Amino acid sequence: MLKVELVARKGKFGPKLVEAVSKEFNVPVNNIFVGASEEKHTFSTLDWGGVCVIF
Repeated sequence: MLKVELVARKGKFGPKLVEAVSKEFNVPVNNIFVGASEEKHTFSTLDWGGVCVIF
């Protein structure tokens, strides 16, 4: 059985928000998956601190 839960947070998407959600749910950052960032974002994939990026 697989349980999927949608968690929505208000705020600016980026590494800091991912880190906050990681701490809130006690999940290591390298166990979090995000979609590939867009050109409009000011951060690179290196800024994520080990998050799994889906291209």
